[in-house]
Amino acid sequence: MKSFQNKEECERYDRWFESTEGRDWFQREWDLMGSLLSPGPGDVLLDVGCGPGRHLEEWRKQGLRCAGLDVSPHMVELCRRRVGPFVPVYRGFAESLPFPDKQFDIVVFFKSLEFFQDPALALREAWRVARKHVFIGILNSCSLAGIKHSVLWSFKDSVFRHARLFTLWGVRRLVRKTMLPVQMEWASIRTAPWFSSHRADHRSVGTSPFGDLLAVRLDLAQTIQMRATASSRVPKGVGALIHGAARGGYERSPVVFQKR
Repeated sequence: MKSFQNKEECERYDRWFESTEGRDWFQREWDLMGSLLSPGPGDVLLDVGCGPGRHLEEWRKQGLRCAGLDVSPHMVELCRRRVGPFVPVYRGFAESLPFPDKQFDIVVFFKSLEFFQDPALALREAWRVARKHVFIGILNSCSLAGIKHSVLWSFKDSVFRHARLFTLWGVRRLVRKTMLPVQMEWASIRTAPWFSSHRADHRSVGTSPFGDLLAVRLDLAQTIQMRATASSRVPKGVGALIHGAARGGYERSPVVFQKR
């Protein structure tokens, strides 16, 4: 990962969410997640690529048991400072999650899949540790916002300059390539009006494939009986190197939670 390499970069990214634009953007992220995710009272959630922990903070306020993981030590520090001692936050690779099989009910990738060196391997790992859902949130590369930001990022030093943006179809292809057949539901939301400078009520969640923010929920219940065979495959090539390095060199977790 080439982004989030230094502390100043991470702190600047976190501070942006205190701006008017950042607060509005975060609310839209939250609205989009809420349209597809409804955690049950006993569910346990893992936020992979948790960043500074703003989503974890909100889930914690709702009484949800959750944990976070990020490869950046600076993001881990910011996150731990925000969520406190009651939310475990680990440093590690998404491509080699340091958790036992089926440890969590829900695994979330929100604006993090774009930064992974091997998104396919990260999805396989999420599938391994999740019981119910894998949730993916992306900035849509074929939306107006995605095109705008891609152009702007090419001319300035941004944490997203090295991000690999996806479309809805790209995510679906990745899922079909890396997972057994699974039921998918998706939704989208705009981050700004298309033809007006006024911030009218355009926060409603829809299903346009050209929405600025896209979310896909993968429902794993139908495939849980087949997982043992698929998850036993040994990663090869670069994925195997990432897998080995992460298992050996980053924080390992024993059983973080027990199912109630």
